[in-house]
Amino acid sequence: MISSRQHNSVNKKSAIKRGRCTVLIGAFLLWLPLNGHAHQLKTALSTVVVNETSSELELTHRYYLHDVEHAVAHLFGDEADIFSDRAAQNKFAEYVHAHIRLKQPNGQLLTLRNAGARIHNPFFFVYQQSTLPDDTARLSMQNTVLRDVWCAQVNMVNFKVHNATRSLHFNGNDDWLSVNLEP
Repeated sequence: MISSRQHNSVNKKSAIKRGRCTVLIGAFLLWLPLNGHAHQLKTALSTVVVNETSSELELTHRYYLHDVEHAVAHLFGDEADIFSDRAAQNKFAEYVHAHIRLKQPNGQLLTLRNAGARIHNPFFFVYQQSTLPDDTARLSMQNTVLRDVWCAQVNMVNFKVHNATRSLHFNGNDDWLSVNLEP
């Protein structure tokens, strides 16, 4: 037989457990709306590798797929589906291609070739190539991808040359930034 003292103790423990559960469920429900807005990062990372053997520049641009999804709707209309529509994927790759430029110290632009694009969750990758002229010790780059969509967009670019990495950071009103290619 349970005494009234033991019965009250059991009821209090049960009430405490229900209270904790209610608090956890409430916290989770408050977190849900915030989580839905947290996915857009508005940050991209590009890597430029100098292939020592071929003297080719190999550019890889990595964008968060969620950012691309919103940008494509803004740029090309709500009907564009970046996930399943190859035409929308190609259109975004062309958009990237039009917003990346490299030039030599003499002001001559390098010709960038569009080398494709692919989705590899959670990213959308765009690839470019260019021939690096002999004795080029410095390059300037312009990277305005998605900066016409969001003023908060940040585009980081890592140049990997001679086992060293040099970085450019595009945000705000940055236009042309330069990088040394010599060791």
